[in-house]
Amino acid sequence: MANTELAMGKLVVASTTSNNQHLPNVIHHKTDTSKVRTVRGIRVTPVGRTLFDCLRWMQFPIALAVADGTLRSQLLTYNQAVQCILDQEGSLGREQALEVLKFADPKCENGGESIVRALIIQSGFAAPQSQVEFVDDMDSRHIMRVDFCWKIQRPDRVRTVALELDGLCKYTDPRFMNGFDSERVRSDERLRESRLLKQVDGLIRISFKQALDQDYLIQLLDSVRVPHVAGIIPYGRTICTKW
Repeated sequence: MANTELAMGKLVVASTTSNNQHLPNVIHHKTDTSKVRTVRGIRVTPVGRTLFDCLRWMQFPIALAVADGTLRSQLLTYNQAVQCILDQEGSLGREQALEVLKFADPKCENGGESIVRALIIQSGFAAPQSQVEFVDDMDSRHIMRVDFCWKIQRPDRVRTVALELDGLCKYTDPRFMNGFDSERVRSDERLRESRLLKQVDGLIRISFKQALDQDYLIQLLDSVRVPHVAGIIPYGRTICTKW
């Protein structure tokens, strides 16, 4: 056995020989040993092959987080990632992997943001831009970034909607508080929001838990008229389990 990995409740086994056993929750695939790498004493498949397998095995939100992280960490460029997938000619799930990759965005700062963006896309809405910057009109040295933003073209102007992924950590975790107490952090956040509201037409907040509730997510985005897009990835896309 070359490698084993637990992914989305499936035990993935990469080996040097084919294994036709049909066991529940076990996925086998054959790996060319000439392409196996050893990283910190562990035998693994190359980055491109690992990315391909993740994008075709995993549910869309997790797969998109992997794709975003790969580009953000500069393990591969977007074009290199596309080529790695195209090189897997004849492999099942290749089109599925390409479908995921076209939504990848290295600007997403962490896996949580990637998952929420994926849920937005799966729920039938236009994909937002990530980490969009606004200059504070009261202090041009102050740059305000929002997690997600839609710039919606209207006949007479561009309508801007911002979405912030909210979490208690920014108010309770010292790593995110810049040495301030929670009351100061909340005060600064209220000031930031008041300045931001002068530059956007709509500002909404959502927690990660709320984003996992599709009905709530749809209701929230509809309330600020985020545009719907046809032909997106279905919410319950299954995992590719064959090669």
